[in-house]
Amino acid sequence: MNNKSKQRQYLKQLRNSIDVDVRRNKSLNIAEKLISSEEYKSADTVMTYMSFGSEVETDVIFKSILCSKKRLAVPLCNPKDGTMQGYYICGKSCLELGNYGIYEPNRDMISNGELIAVNKSEIDLIIVPGLGFDKEGYRIGYGKGYYDRYLDGFDGITVGLCFSECMLDCIFRDKYDKKIDMIINDREEYKTDKE
Repeated sequence: MNNKSKQRQYLKQLRNSIDVDVRRNKSLNIAEKLISSEEYKSADTVMTYMSFGSEVETDVIFKSILCSKKRLAVPLCNPKDGTMQGYYICGKSCLELGNYGIYEPNRDMISNGELIAVNKSEIDLIIVPGLGFDKEGYRIGYGKGYYDRYLDGFDGITVGLCFSECMLDCIFRDKYDKKIDMIINDREEYKTDKE
């Protein structure tokens, strides 16, 4: 097992060990920080992950985007080729439980043209999941590489959401890992230097 695998395993166990009510309160705190940020306020189109398991919950953010004049996009991962595509969503009725037990855009609605793909050049802000982050803006995900591939060539703002316990001094990284512009946890916010 390499250092990245060990870090991933450590962070999964750490995050799962946080009490459910504590996670919920921290998630609410993080969501409020994001929603009050200039980066979020100035974004017209926002793509957010749909939280599952012990991740920072995104329900409040999802509802905030829908209640605003912003456009909401949700990613759909394709395990066959390792790609990810965002689709415009107008509510939870447009989602279904999909790969990895995560809510994603409804594939039948995509097939019949009810859901429209979003070009990543139209997205102003992407909310990125992660098991952990460091202050330099590097993240460790689940090891599938969907976000690193998708963020290649993305010019908008990326924001990582994280519990303070899952902030590490240094995330092990490789040449494919993309830096995140801003990390928000329940205690602090970090803005990173653009490369």
